[in-house]
Amino acid sequence: MKKLIILLTLLGCLNVLLAQPIRLYSKNPHYFEFLGKPTVLIASGMHYGAVLNLDIDYNQYLDILSKYKFNLHREFVLGCYEYLEGRNWRTHQSPIAPRPGKLCSPYMRSEVPGANDGLNKFDLNQWNNEYFDRLKDFCRKAYEKGIVVEISLFSVLYKESTWELFPLYFKNNINNVGYGRYTDYTFIKDTLLFEAQKALVAKIVTELNGFDNVYFEICNEPYWAKGVPGVEPTIKEQQFIPEVIEWERRLAIEIVKTESKLPKKHLIAQNVANEYYKVDTLCNSKISIVNFHYAFPPKSVKDNYHLGLPISFDETANGCDAPNRRIEAWAFMFSGGAVYNNLDWSFAIDDQSGRGRNPIGTRRSGVEVKEQLSCLKNFLDSFDVANSFPIDSSSIKNLPKEVLSYGLEKANASWAYYFLKRDNCNMQGTSLKLMQGSFIIKWIDPLNGTLIKSQKIVNEENYWVPDFPNFPDDMVLCITKIDQ
Repeated sequence: MKKLIILLTLLGCLNVLLAQPIRLYSKNPHYFEFLGKPTVLIASGMHYGAVLNLDIDYNQYLDILSKYKFNLHREFVLGCYEYLEGRNWRTHQSPIAPRPGKLCSPYMRSEVPGANDGLNKFDLNQWNNEYFDRLKDFCRKAYEKGIVVEISLFSVLYKESTWELFPLYFKNNINNVGYGRYTDYTFIKDTLLFEAQKALVAKIVTELNGFDNVYFEICNEPYWAKGVPGVEPTIKEQQFIPEVIEWERRLAIEIVKTESKLPKKHLIAQNVANEYYKVDTLCNSKISIVNFHYAFPPKSVKDNYHLGLPISFDETANGCDAPNRRIEAWAFMFSGGAVYNNLDWSFAIDDQSGRGRNPIGTRRSGVEVKEQLSCLKNFLDSFDVANSFPIDSSSIKNLPKEVLSYGLEKANASWAYYFLKRDNCNMQGTSLKLMQGSFIIKWIDPLNGTLIKSQKIVNEENYWVPDFPNFPDDMVLCITKIDQ
């Protein structure tokens, strides 16, 4: 018995030593490998403040993610545009906007009064152990549930009033860091500010090095570095500014430099654009994940697939709108995407269940959107999507102009199509390229995963004409070759 215990202990130690952080899947780097298996990341998660907001019971929140088999959470280190704004603190329910006294910051407060939030100023040279203990506890518990944590190190600040209450603003710290406007935050203009940013990166990366369920995003929405429309009159659209990209490049170097002295190496994500952008070059050769926001239609996947990296739909709008979130998620993932992360506003400060039960403030239920996205996650897992590739649009003939189609193929053995109607139309006569042989055909309702009908066919041509069932908006078709 004693020998058995020793053997099991040694095997456990060996597993720890062999464990690796989430990485690109070697057989298809458009996807991930995590916990020894190829995977995609799907979630409907809270507004990025599970750790920094002391009012959040992240144990309950992680239980909800696990219930729906979601495997991703996005977490901001310093907060962003809602952090410490002059809102009605009693009713405002976004987790990323902690109420007075409930911010858990990486920095300790000093004994010097006078910060613009009415509390003592921050000391940027003193790390807050409570924050790092909470961060590591969250990542540890997420790992136990198979959940990956994307750590977004920085975000643009969107407006001057946010900057004036931010820890790195000179009036809020005792270190004389952070002069200038909020639009200087993601530029290398203020040497002391940039050094403080690098120090924060090194600290976060070092503290989380032992975790296999973590990857780092350099900055949230850097294309709004000079402000957003409605705040800055001169800004009409997102901007891709060389100086900001250089700032990101230097921070990516800091991540790599820090980890060069540590046992584990983690993936790095770059948030490229809202909606659409065709990437020429990324900010650093070590970038492993390409993040987009509001990326529907999913043209960004197709036009950046050549990068050979996971393409991520990292933030959505109207996150409790189940029909539209379902549609864009299936379309994005069936285009070859690797991540779909819905920003789910039903997770409130006073209700981490996501059921809209907070007693004050806007109440939103996210049950429906979670159920529908969970159907997508279940399907992708069953299809072994990480070993598949997008189907070329030329494989479909006579598709009505009112219908969009997206498809994945796995090794000439399985095919999955997602059809989206933009208007009522007749699908009869549409044909799909298909080899000769015997196949199992399944029609699935993406709303709830219900099997609509199943049949066996023998195809003797180069194309096959399906007998489409009637469907109101979207439908999934699965084709599986039968070995003879």
